[in-house]
Parts: sequence; C-alpha cells; structure tokens
Amino acid sequence: MNASAVIHKLPAPKGAVRHKPRKATRGLRKHAPAAGLGAVIVVLLGLSLTHLSTGVQIVTHCAWWEALAMAIGLDLLIVGLEVAMVVTAGTRAYKPGRPRPPTWIWWSAADEH
Repeated sequence: MNASAVIHKLPAPKGAVRHKPRKATRGLRKHAPAAGLGAVIVVLLGLSLTHLSTGVQIVTHCAWWEALAMAIGLDLLIVGLEVAMVVTAGTRAYKPGRPRPPTWIWWSAADEH
C-alpha cells in the first residue's frame, strides 16, 4: 500500500470573507497570563491580610481595623524588603559574606569580665 494521497485545495465560496481576529481579541490573548497572575496575587494578598490581621487581633485584643492596619503595614514592609533585595542583587550594595553578630553581643560579653 504505497499509494500517495493527493490533496486539492478547494476554492472559497464567492460570498465568503476571511476575517482577521479583532485587535481586542489579540490583546486579550496577549495579556491573559498577566491577568491570571494578577488575580492570583490579589487572592494571596487577601488571604495573607486576613490571616495576619486575625492573628494580631487574637494576640493584642485590639479592634479589627487596628489589626488590619498593622497587617497592611507588615505586608508592605515585607514586600519593600523583597523589592530591595531584588533591586540590589547585582550591584555593589549587595555584599554576601559572613554574618556578623550585633555589637550588643560584644558589649554584653565585655561586661561579664
């Protein structure tokens, strides 16, 4: 069975017009992954704020809005530190090395003598 198939292209009907995808559809497909990632980030941020504010409220017995404000502040602090680490990763400001103990450890050791 070595018969080869011949495929003929049929002509398009006279009234048929080939439509190009609309710009809005192309843009939607282009930005769909970013929109999905943004949705995931928003959901995780909401969960983080809810859990953190609930924990702060349990520990400090404060009002819900105070706990939420503290949770927002802590999340912004963490995000700011992560952004700073990413920004300085390839610069001179980033100096990996041996961690040194804080100076108060040396002072407290000097007081014992």
